[in-house]
Amino acid sequence: MQTPLRELLTTNVMTMLGRHRLALGVLFSLVALVTPSVAQKVATAESQATGKLDAKYESWKAFQATERFSGPVVLKSTKGTPIPLRVELRVWSLDAGRGPQKLLVPEFTIFHLRAGTLKIVVNGKEEVRKSDDFWVLPAGSEMAVQVKGEAAVLETTSMATK
Repeated sequence: MQTPLRELLTTNVMTMLGRHRLALGVLFSLVALVTPSVAQKVATAESQATGKLDAKYESWKAFQATERFSGPVVLKSTKGTPIPLRVELRVWSLDAGRGPQKLLVPEFTIFHLRAGTLKIVVNGKEEVRKSDDFWVLPAGSEMAVQVKGEAAVLETTSMATK
């Protein structure tokens, strides 16, 4: 059996711990909500600071690009010899107000339409691409792009030998 003083202290300590737990819970929740937002803003600022496009992407200047990755990658052939590649992953914001655009594809590129609808023309063949469509174009290709609707988001993964 507890003494009245010990019971009172135990009750007060438990109440204080409960309040601290609540305060810590609120603090951790706020940190969890704010941290990804801050990290995303820092990553976007870094990519915009260094995200100047190469001259080979001159025809793409009408669109806003965010560079997600750019760097060397080494693959191994079936014989085990290393194959050095340069890989670039970009996300393009396409605005319908720009009208149809002719784009040169300087490197082997995998396209992934993340959002929106595009009408593309490659080698005289017209196709309509919708969200989550993938397609591939070899280096040196030309593609005409027209946004259907208000805007589209296009992700490109380009690869070239060093």
